[in-house]
Amino acid sequence: MNGESFYKEFYNGGANALSKAENFRDRNPIVKQLADSRPLGETVGHELNEANLQKVMNLIDASEMIVLDTILNQNDRFGNIHYKTENVFVKQKPDGTIKLKLKKKPKGDQTAGQLTVKKMILKDNDCGVAKINIAKQANLSAKISHMNPETYSRLQKFSQMIELPEVISFFKNEMHFTEDDFRGFHQNLTELASELRQRCETRKLKLDLDLDAHFSNLPPAPVACDCQVDFKKRNVILRRNFPFRILEGMAFSAEK
Repeated sequence: MNGESFYKEFYNGGANALSKAENFRDRNPIVKQLADSRPLGETVGHELNEANLQKVMNLIDASEMIVLDTILNQNDRFGNIHYKTENVFVKQKPDGTIKLKLKKKPKGDQTAGQLTVKKMILKDNDCGVAKINIAKQANLSAKISHMNPETYSRLQKFSQMIELPEVISFFKNEMHFTEDDFRGFHQNLTELASELRQRCETRKLKLDLDLDAHFSNLPPAPVACDCQVDFKKRNVILRRNFPFRILEGMAFSAEK
């Protein structure tokens, strides 16, 4: 695709799909930093510059790629990760905090700031659901010690909604999941949500991958480890989040 480049920082080679995932897990500097359970502010500075911004974006991309690939049984990820370079717009608020926006092209009379960032694109996403779960085999989720708080919240709520009749119907009738497909998807989702919740509760998982908060030198907005869906507002929840919007806060783009 035009403007895309191979994301070599997310590739560590290997003879087959599993060895590529294991090499990524064991040799990749981004994964090493993702697995470091120290607060983000101790490993990435709060000064807004291109190097620090890219470090946080890399951690967001890595954590959310692992989440999606674990849920969806992605079999052929490594070698199929690209990126596009995007402009970063900085809005200074009256209270001194900042709001960052990533855009491919400026609109109207906006002008790009001096910062650019690589934004991940996941390619060739048809190799999943009924395939061997390489991310799970390599236990990539064990390396997640940092997440975006909104992504974490949406994942936990998604795991609570997965057994709703409307959700089951969507996956089987609209996505054409077989019984086995849905059973595996359901298991992947609930197991991962439980694993991350336990890690959150024991403070091994930090919900600190928040660009605005980090570069404003503020703590991220608090998110409960056991965040719950209010099923009294079920129709509103489904209308707003159903089905994949529950994870749409993820920072990367996915493309088949």
